[in-house]
Amino acid sequence: MTRPSHCQPNAPNGQLVQLLGHLKALSQPSPSAGSLFRRFVDCVICGIGQDTGVVVVSNNGLGLRQWQVTAQYCPHKGTITETPLLFSANPKGPHFRDEFFDGLSESATPEAASPLPVGLKTVLGPYLGQFNAVIALPIYISGSVENWVLLFHPDAAGFADIDFTSLTAVANLAAAYVVRLNDVAELRHANAWIERELDEIANIQWTLLPQEDRHIPGMISAFGFNTFARAGGDYFDLVSLRSHPERDAEPDVWGAIIADVAGHGASAAVEAAMLDAILRTYSGRVSDGPACVLNYVNRHLFTRRIRGTFTTTFIANFHRPSRTLRYSNAGHPPALLKPASDPANVTPLTGGEGIPLGVEKSYAWTDEQRQLEVDDTLFLYTDGVIETRDANGQTFGVDRLRAILAASPSEPRALVDAVQQSLLAFRGSEPQRDDYTLLAIQVKDT
Repeated sequence: MTRPSHCQPNAPNGQLVQLLGHLKALSQPSPSAGSLFRRFVDCVICGIGQDTGVVVVSNNGLGLRQWQVTAQYCPHKGTITETPLLFSANPKGPHFRDEFFDGLSESATPEAASPLPVGLKTVLGPYLGQFNAVIALPIYISGSVENWVLLFHPDAAGFADIDFTSLTAVANLAAAYVVRLNDVAELRHANAWIERELDEIANIQWTLLPQEDRHIPGMISAFGFNTFARAGGDYFDLVSLRSHPERDAEPDVWGAIIADVAGHGASAAVEAAMLDAILRTYSGRVSDGPACVLNYVNRHLFTRRIRGTFTTTFIANFHRPSRTLRYSNAGHPPALLKPASDPANVTPLTGGEGIPLGVEKSYAWTDEQRQLEVDDTLFLYTDGVIETRDANGQTFGVDRLRAILAASPSEPRALVDAVQQSLLAFRGSEPQRDDYTLLAIQVKDT
């Protein structure tokens, strides 16, 4: 091998402008790997001559001293691109070994040969028939040289006056553009996949929640549900607890639950779905009370390797004949009661408090009970409501929530709408930073 000794340090201004134009074209998205490689070729051979052949060889992804042609350009035969990554070999594709390339693997500087080595002609075959000189330029990607750009010239002395330092810099700059474009394309593909997965998780979450305001014997309800990241950790449900509604003699009971998994996004939504799945396996008696449901769910949460988080939950059931509300609270904001007899006096339902689910396996919750009257209204919510902040960092707070409930009609939909409108007005231009759920339930005779 010989290394040319003549250099031309400064390219003419016109050549520099042409190079900048090629780099600009290279930086634009390309519809195909072939057209991207052709733009790369235009950059590298700018100022050398259009009769220059270009071959890219890569060791990236292969074993020691193994090589693969990833792209090649012949001015008379057009472009053949074997891999869209250009600077990464396909481990399953054909590869070769050759003395000339073994020499490259031991070097990190431009290498030249004239005339062409016999082994190189054997590797690349008829493609090299018209060429008599080659320069191999190292491509530095992430600090290592696993790719080389080979430039071929029909004249044995065709590269004699080339500045290898500048040419290597141009080749590496053009390669950096190609790698960046590939990285951007992969990132966009990954983001699109993530977006589709998040949409699927959000759709699953919506199927677990009531799809419209519920009208169950003994109550009417309304709800508001909003996630700030499509999928979230809030969960609620309203159900009739009569196993056979057609049997008039069976106790007439309805149940309500609201829960908030710590954290946000897809992981919290998955744990909310797991909570729903566990709840649906509970087969205890209604008379056992809400605390028994919490104890059951908590035990089963510890049979799975969850992510070390917790879930706050308020759960209640209402026995319509006796108008008795039984409830238990696992670290959740207390439900608010708007009594029909004094609707401006909105008070929290205290008692039955305990720690959140998922904190201690052996913890046992207890029940509290309260007598309710017809047209009394319960308002359940997650902490995303009271922790909403305005532009000054002030929180919405429980007192503000109670004042809005006190000043609004007791009908569930009116209450939910009033709170949601107040939240929007209070937040103003500030972004929503947490999920929130609102659930209003009014006691009825029928």
